Amino acid sequence: MTRTGWMYWRSQRSAGASPARYGCALLFLLVAAACGKPKQPTPAASVSLVFASPALTLDPQRHSEDQTRAILANFFEGLVELDRNLAIRPRLATDWSNPSETVWRFRLRPGVRFHDGHTLTAEDVRHTIERAKRIDRSCVEPDVRAIIEVRTVDPLTVEFVTDRPRPLLLARLATAPILSRYTNDAEITKPVGTGPFVMQGTTQSRGEGGFTHIRANRFDDYWGPKPGYEKLEIRCVAGDEELAATAATGATVISPLPSGGLGTLKSESARYRAVRSPTVTIGFLICRLQPMSNGKPSPFADRRVRRALSLAIDRPSLVARAFGDEAIPAWQLVMPGIHGFDPGLEQPPADPDRARRLLAEAGFPSGFEARLLVSSRSLLAGNEIARQLAPLGIRLEVRDSPWPDRLTELEKGNAHLVLGFWSTISGDASGLFEPVIHTRGGPGGFGSENRSGYSNAELDHDIQAASVEMNSNARARFLRQAMRRALEDLPLVPLYAPSWTYGIREGAELTPRLDAAVLGADVVLHSPGS
Repeated sequence: MTRTGWMYWRSQRSAGASPARYGCALLFLLVAAACGKPKQPTPAASVSLVFASPALTLDPQRHSEDQTRAILANFFEGLVELDRNLAIRPRLATDWSNPSETVWRFRLRPGVRFHDGHTLTAEDVRHTIERAKRIDRSCVEPDVRAIIEVRTVDPLTVEFVTDRPRPLLLARLATAPILSRYTNDAEITKPVGTGPFVMQGTTQSRGEGGFTHIRANRFDDYWGPKPGYEKLEIRCVAGDEELAATAATGATVISPLPSGGLGTLKSESARYRAVRSPTVTIGFLICRLQPMSNGKPSPFADRRVRRALSLAIDRPSLVARAFGDEAIPAWQLVMPGIHGFDPGLEQPPADPDRARRLLAEAGFPSGFEARLLVSSRSLLAGNEIARQLAPLGIRLEVRDSPWPDRLTELEKGNAHLVLGFWSTISGDASGLFEPVIHTRGGPGGFGSENRSGYSNAELDHDIQAASVEMNSNARARFLRQAMRRALEDLPLVPLYAPSWTYGIREGAELTPRLDAAVLGADVVLHSPGS
């Protein structure tokens, strides 16, 4: 998984609610005790979150992975944040303005303290941006590259000067947490942020497997509403069996619930409920357009073949057979509600007869052989795609492979198709178009994740025009035009949007987030019987 990006999608998803209810309950208990009434049981003093992948690092500027970001969001905060519906909200900044199209002025929240006790000022913000640009292996640098100058106007006012109009700067700052001005350039091993929890200890897996166990305490000097419990534990395990085994240890939230559902939790299953949520992730086929490793042309270099591929797949049937109610069909490259989704485009029905005609026009009347790489959890989907394409003579060899290996095989020309996923957590289609659809080697890093070899000058123009257009309506027009061009050419063939399912223990609540993150402060505990 990445910033707004490639995801090893597991299958399901949730988050949120306010700790205020706990505060009210505690006040009630104190009053009841003073009146001599029997004291009711209080909520548990800790929450345990169990995830299927670890935090890759404790340095928020040296990763671009979604699960790592969600874990570190317990300790770090940005000037702004994306809420559970991906709307931009103030966080460490109370408000912002644009004195000009290339100047952004932020007013900082007064009285915010870091975990080491010092107070947030504009100097911390300046240091954060400069460090992101300076350090080796910086994954935040693309988000702040557009900032060419940081001005500390006064202790609580900071200005960013950008190289040109940057309408998506706020969304990108939401994934750029503010660090202490005392943070050096070495990789962070103990987070010092402004978040609601203070890290107490970690366990790192051998090699480069990331941090599998994190222990934290509530930050009692936190500027905002405090979590309704004292201790947070985060455990990261691999595989459905280990996910299920953690239920017996008292996990509060399991994310995601094992693919077998509540039944996999065995004796503990009655103590959990499943909460399913939609996502902003799209699963699609990435087509290789360049010649294969043997020197032969890829059949998918012909747009007619890609269109035939899309027309031959019955998306509702694919979803029903492979996922049941854990996904929905998708025919655009972003979901409704994402800026750039085109409501004027109708969902095209499967049309195998037209697909056959297109294949014949492209010189493949009898079809061809091709290799499709999928994740182990997507084998059912891959096999269903192969079944649906077989009547057209397209003979797919379906293999499961880890995500990095799938990309490597595609780029080497050893695979014709890869089943990939993209999560547009920025809430804007540019999060996909700029890195994945734009021609590789474009300005400002555009095309950096283009794995198919696709290039279209007109589409590039639309993407670049949207990237500097400050007017929301005008940007939407450019993005929708880009969407139409992408769906005409189909370097990526959209298929479905997976959902995310959580296992939530009795006595706890969690409201789903569209980015699938689970934050410790979002978990609300209730007294037994409440």
